[in-house]
Amino acid sequence: MSDRSGAVQRVAAVGVGLLAIASTALGAGPAGAASVETSGVVSGGTLRVTGVDAIDAPQESVELRVMGGGVVFMAWEHRNASGQTMNAGQETFTGVFQNVVLNLGTGDHDVFVTSAGGDIRGDLIVDTDGQRNDVRVSDLEIGDDAVFHAALPSHESLIDLEEMVVGDDLVIDGFGALGLSRLATKNDLVVDGGGPADLIMDVDRVEVGDDLVVATRAGNDEVSIDRTEVGGDLVMDMSEGKDLLVIVRSTVVEDLVVDFGPADDQAFIFDVVVSAAFALDGGDDFDRLETNLPGLDPTNVHDFEQVYN
Repeated sequence: MSDRSGAVQRVAAVGVGLLAIASTALGAGPAGAASVETSGVVSGGTLRVTGVDAIDAPQESVELRVMGGGVVFMAWEHRNASGQTMNAGQETFTGVFQNVVLNLGTGDHDVFVTSAGGDIRGDLIVDTDGQRNDVRVSDLEIGDDAVFHAALPSHESLIDLEEMVVGDDLVIDGFGALGLSRLATKNDLVVDGGGPADLIMDVDRVEVGDDLVVATRAGNDEVSIDRTEVGGDLVMDMSEGKDLLVIVRSTVVEDLVVDFGPADDQAFIFDVVVSAAFALDGGDDFDRLETNLPGLDPTNVHDFEQVYN
């Protein structure tokens, strides 16, 4: 594995710290707390939405529309295991000027967050214990951090973020399929696959102010990065499994670091501008690299059995 800089280690710490926000600084409710309906409470400028557990509703949908003037509209629906509606409701909250926190239960969840003329000035945090999660956020500006955490990493959990602006860090943990498109984050973008499930990740037209760090964990992973600008380091820890990495038409202001683990892996890196250094490590077994990066030599490319340059 390639040695990482202190900046990259700091980013990893940022991811761990931000994921703790949902249960500490913003005072999330106790894990597993069940309710007959999805509830929301505004306190101290924070809207906290609490979902239900699978025992009460195997399937739960929550939609939030962020209005202007600190107003948030919420609609929710509970369904049984057959997909039939059990109950539903809606509510409008006022006085939400900072944070929006969703603490969801153990069932399957569909979460939609979008702007209807307003933005979130502080943090947006989505924290779920479910096995299957479908989280979609679009057309929204977030003033501080955006954190999405799936406690049970699963290939059935999907997150789709587009047309977003994040004022600080964007952290995604435990989702098996990620689509990130036409978004910008002022500081770091941290993605952690979280477990043995396969990770499929598609990044297109994303601007990262500082570091972009991806840890896929175990599983056969596929990561594509296209037309993306990284203001700091781009670090790909692909770990074990038969992995595929594609990076094209992108810019990295500082270092590009790619580490593969055991199993046969493939990397395709074309038309990528790296202003500082790069280090590409194929790991164990039979690995293939195709790239038009200039200046390949044994000091920056290791353990690839096939290299086409």
